[in-house]
Amino acid sequence: MADEINPITGQEYYAGNVEDVKDFLKVFHIKSSAGRGRLETVTELSDETVHRYMQRVEQMIDSYLSELYFVPIRPYKQVMPDGNTAEIFPGRLRRISQMWAATLIVQAEFENLEPNVNEIAVTFLEQVRRELYSLTLFTQRIPGAVYRSNWSKTLSPNMQPPLPIPESF
Repeated sequence: MADEINPITGQEYYAGNVEDVKDFLKVFHIKSSAGRGRLETVTELSDETVHRYMQRVEQMIDSYLSELYFVPIRPYKQVMPDGNTAEIFPGRLRRISQMWAATLIVQAEFENLEPNVNEIAVTFLEQVRRELYSLTLFTQRIPGAVYRSNWSKTLSPNMQPPLPIPESF
């Protein structure tokens, strides 16, 4: 299935499509106890609900990365093994987006879950935040992304010298 288009940015979602997020939700093995939850299974999730969380996650990622990169992050061209080129998002960004959207869906849309599921969701959320933070370090760079730098296109903004302080008269 082709990636879906975000109506706000006009480009593909970082997470890919709804089916990718729903596949990631299967990791949680969601079983609602006695059917008292808002949703009982992943198959009951509507596409609009998943789109809402995908869009929210994309906005959070963009706001976090906007200090260092021009956002939204655009897909870049990569030569595939068969010799053709394809536009893809960096794998880490795609995985971060899928994990974050799935975690938010589990925490917000499902109730009365087994105790381990909520702990797994919290652990995934911490892991996502650590990975997103690692993308802001000067040793990690998002392939194909353009730095927002005052000095050089290749110099990370957190490594450039400070701007001169204006002298008061």
